[in-house]
Amino acid sequence: LTGHQFDDYSLKVSYIMDMDAASPVQTPRTRRGGRSSRDQGTPQPGPSGSFGSPRIRQPDFPLRMLVPTQFVGAIIGKEGLTIKNVTKQTQSKVDIHRKENAGAAEKPITIHSTPEGCSSACRMILDIMHKEANETKT
Repeated sequence: LTGHQFDDYSLKVSYIMDMDAASPVQTPRTRRGGRSSRDQGTPQPGPSGSFGSPRIRQPDFPLRMLVPTQFVGAIIGKEGLTIKNVTKQTQSKVDIHRKENAGAAEKPITIHSTPEGCSSACRMILDIMHKEANETKT
């Protein structure tokens, strides 16, 4: 994202160690306490369709960004569809911290993914905000 242009501003990104972030060794995410297919011992086809050894997954990194409060609704989208689309397309977990600092001008968003996934999700969120700003003449 360093050097990416947004509204005549050039972004500069740096990484800060986060002591509150999850440890590098993470358990696979599951929904509502269920077991993922990876935990059940049945071999699953890899990206090429073969049943070889599984691909090594890079550890997830947290990326935090602040967005103006007026854009949070556009980022979430109707019935959450926009944020679900960002999550699906970038293979990232996106948390919008709406309840923190009620009344604040900015809301934090945390993206958990690979560095590439974080960059893609961040770009998509910036594009959503840019589109909303143009539509609302903000």
